[in-house]
Parts: sequence; structure tokens; C-alpha cells
Amino acid sequence: MEAYRRQTVTSTPSTETTPPHPDNEIHLSQNGTITRYVDAGLRMLETAPHIVLVGKGATVNKTVTVAEIIKRRKEGQLYQYTQIGSVAATETWDPVKEALDT
Repeated sequence: MEAYRRQTVTSTPSTETTPPHPDNEIHLSQNGTITRYVDAGLRMLETAPHIVLVGKGATVNKTVTVAEIIKRRKEGQLYQYTQIGSVAATETWDPVKEALDT
């Protein structure tokens, strides 16, 4: 693999074909804290009838934790609908040397 260099990784369609995220979606990342996401979710629920929590890869556990904390703080006012999907990732590798196959 040292003779090749990774060029790009495509995991979702381009932004030209993907509509912008709705205002009621929270996309969790590894860097954000659970407390911050819970507070953001509770604030969104004051104005929106429902929210969507999105987590990919390592953030799936954090997403479930945030959903459970929000449900517990609302004390029976919410119900949960869970949808699990997958994203296909495509990697492109270019040769470092001219004589290698592309």
C-alpha cells in the first residue's frame, strides 16, 4: 500500500444532489459532548414537534445515549422511532510511481 496514495473517500452523495439538513436534525460528532447535544435537543423540542438525531460509526452509541437522556428528562411525553441504515464508502487510490496500474 505504500506505493499508492489515497486520493478521496466518498461516503455520501454530493451536496448538489443532497438537500440541506432540516432544522430539526442534530448531527452528532465524536468531538461534541453529550450534555451539549441533550441541551440542544431539549431546546429544539420547545419549538419543533419532533427532532431527528443522526450518528454514524463511532457516534451511534452517543446518539442512543442522548436520545435516552432526552426521553428521561421529558418524563413520558416522548416516544422513540429508531431507524438504522448504512452508508457505502468508496475510496480512490492513485499510484505514487508511474509504472504502477491505475
